[in-house]
Amino acid sequence: MIIDKLKYVFLFLLCYHNIVAQQISYDSLWKERDRIPNSFIEGKITEKQAFSRIEYIHNEFKKRGKITLSQEKELFTSAIYYFSNKPEIGIATIKKGIKNIRPKNDSLSFKYYNLAALLHKANEDYAETSTYFNKNFYLLKNNPSLETTIPEEVIAFYNNYTSFLARSGDFDLLENILFRALNLSTRLKKNDYKGIIESQIAELYVKRKDFTLAQNFIKQSIKDTKKPYYKITRLLTLGEIYIQVNEPKNLRGLLKEAKSILELSKNEEDKYHLSKLRIALLENQITESPSLLSNEIETYKRNTNNKKSSYLGNAYIQLGDLSSNKAKYYSEAVLASVAASDLTSIKAEDVIFPDIYMLANKKLAGVQDHNTATKTLENTAKIATQINKSLVFEDQKYAFEEEFRTLLNQGLLINTNPNTAFHFIELGKAKVLNDALFDKYNKHLNVKPELVKAEKDLLKKINKLRLNTDKTDKKELTGLELELGILKKKIEKESPQYFKLKYEQEIVNAEQIQKGLATNAAFLNYFREHNTLYISVITKEKIALVKKALPENYLEIIRNFIKTLYKNPGLGTYKQTQSHLIYTLLFEPILPFLKDKNRITVIRDVELNLIPFEVLESKPSEYLIDKYTFSYDYSASIHYANKNNLRQYLIKNQMGIAPFADKNSILKNTFREKDLNPLPYSDEEISKISGSIFRNNEATKNRFMEDYRKHDVIHFATHAQVDDSDPSKSFIAFFPNSKDYKLFTEELYNLDLSKTQLVILSACEAGNGKLLAGEGLLSLSRGFSYAGCPAVITTLWKAHDESSAWISSRIHKYLNDGLEKAEAVRKAKIDFRNSDLGKAFDHPYYWANFILIGNDAPLQISFWNKYQWQLILGLVVLVLIAFLAYKKSKR
Repeated sequence: MIIDKLKYVFLFLLCYHNIVAQQISYDSLWKERDRIPNSFIEGKITEKQAFSRIEYIHNEFKKRGKITLSQEKELFTSAIYYFSNKPEIGIATIKKGIKNIRPKNDSLSFKYYNLAALLHKANEDYAETSTYFNKNFYLLKNNPSLETTIPEEVIAFYNNYTSFLARSGDFDLLENILFRALNLSTRLKKNDYKGIIESQIAELYVKRKDFTLAQNFIKQSIKDTKKPYYKITRLLTLGEIYIQVNEPKNLRGLLKEAKSILELSKNEEDKYHLSKLRIALLENQITESPSLLSNEIETYKRNTNNKKSSYLGNAYIQLGDLSSNKAKYYSEAVLASVAASDLTSIKAEDVIFPDIYMLANKKLAGVQDHNTATKTLENTAKIATQINKSLVFEDQKYAFEEEFRTLLNQGLLINTNPNTAFHFIELGKAKVLNDALFDKYNKHLNVKPELVKAEKDLLKKINKLRLNTDKTDKKELTGLELELGILKKKIEKESPQYFKLKYEQEIVNAEQIQKGLATNAAFLNYFREHNTLYISVITKEKIALVKKALPENYLEIIRNFIKTLYKNPGLGTYKQTQSHLIYTLLFEPILPFLKDKNRITVIRDVELNLIPFEVLESKPSEYLIDKYTFSYDYSASIHYANKNNLRQYLIKNQMGIAPFADKNSILKNTFREKDLNPLPYSDEEISKISGSIFRNNEATKNRFMEDYRKHDVIHFATHAQVDDSDPSKSFIAFFPNSKDYKLFTEELYNLDLSKTQLVILSACEAGNGKLLAGEGLLSLSRGFSYAGCPAVITTLWKAHDESSAWISSRIHKYLNDGLEKAEAVRKAKIDFRNSDLGKAFDHPYYWANFILIGNDAPLQISFWNKYQWQLILGLVVLVLIAFLAYKKSKR
């Protein structure tokens, strides 16, 4: 009996030992498998040994019933191919792994998609890279618990996705995603991942030229990074920052440290050779040793199979700067930035690094003969324009435009042919607005209605979140913005007609503008880069380019003049000196072309967007308004499209809005902000409107949103506030009957003003806003143009209530008389200056702020609307005569 009991105890202990041994073995297998990629990178095992271990461990998982773990075999195998710089084999392997995932498993799919994206990126297939990243985005959107179940993979996805998105330059979106990843990695105490994210944030701030924040984050990243082969890339980023802030002493010590740990990353060939190239680039900044740089370029190309890289492009540019054979190296820099084998076959979709591509071509053109240089720059500009169209977020487009302007300036320096110069100038004007208007009017071109609806719904959600700043969920907002970007790409992919027209549309040329001009008209397109001003002048007889050198203190002169115009002078006198000086800089050079011309359209540039040309003086108190009628527009292409596609129909319904006309009701209002004071003259301002007039508590935002589509002309006599740091927060104020009484810029963009011919925006600084080179002012008036209205009469600075009311009522009179819009504005201003009120307020502050932006054609006022009071009076007189005649006949 005792022996039997001992036997059972022995058997129990044996079974227990086997279970424990199996468990220990399982844990060991798991840990060993996860160590394989790092062991390979560090050179501790060969590729063959890595594959052998992966095969054995995953077979063991399968034997022991760990099906999900066994399905990760191709994932780890592909990772080794990725680190071995064999992306094509890795892609084939990972596709097989994705196909074998059974049953549906979001966590496993997420891991596979992430690596698939990286492999396609390494293979320079950016369309497929985007596809796999987008798959992961939707997995995360539909299953947010992945952040908890596989947090490290989610952090890695954020890092990889933002690295990919960084090529496009949407800095705000990148910042949101990166800080989301940083918070997650900090919460989970994953310092290695935290270091990666901090490095990405540092690189983002380098692009924003905020080098203080960049240094803070990269130094923290270095501190959080333990593995030498990751640490070196962060050290080199810090070195690149030292170059920017001119600290060569710190750079020397850093390079010494980087070289000491370089050998530890030797097995990960791409990173090893890229790091060596980056070190050579930094050393060249200190020593200017072209031979060192040249040798390292050849070593990098030989060992990475000539892999494209922005660092390789930069290396060629630096080498070209130091070499006598500049054209050769600049050409190589261009090729390093594109997925193409020669310079003659480059397309927009081939460009991998747009900033390197544009800089290299700009430098290449600088060493070519005149004709070749012109062709180089024209082709580069064309491709850059298509790249800009492919960007889905406005922040990306604005950032890209700033880079683009330097290329256009190079074109103007090289080629002063008036037609070519006009082309270069026009390429830099209002591209974001132009693309937005194209989208607004062309989404019907074979675009699925459900996709258009989905886009509208997403935009509404995004705008709502952006405006509710106190309650905004940054994570939700970022997710929606990414979803919008993916959807826009889907619309293009599934709508070939829309895609073709969008990317092949040509900008207007000088001859097209000339053909549409009247004999008394001129068209001016301004472009300023540094201290050189270019003016493209087009009349019926001539197309010309005027080039003007500006004084060193030009911007100070402009700023002082703007301050004079925009500040309420009370009854102070007006100093004309700056006005005449600016006239000599901006207008006097083109006078030879303006003989017998009195109607001028101006496309302004940068700070000129803040100046009404009417107020410039040829002599003291001789304003240009006395001789010329001015209208303005955002670009020649927008002007041409508006002029040729104007919807000609009778004006039947007009709307006037004056929410602050009644002093008593406004001052007692609980929702009103304190600086939104009564505007007692605003009632008078809209009194000449023949249509619907909404005053005080009738002029609500809800009423406007319900009724605005019914009206052909809309006049706002109200308050507006501009946020020039964040234009989306600028607003027009309605009657404050609730907290939601402001119409923000973001909401303006989504209005449908396709049936509206004119908006009159007599509101404080409605024509002012954030100034962007090329794009112009991101103002409230621009918001109405964005919404589809072809013409806006707006105010540039805070309007004086009484003088605004006087001028507005005269504008309506002249519009109803059938005058062209710009002429109606001009005559109203001149009438004011000649009136008793104008003589009392003898300063341009009171009259010069009204300008017309957009189409100048007269309103098509119906006979009834134009003469309704005369007709009514005539009818009353006829009835009275008939009545008197009847009475007389009875007697």
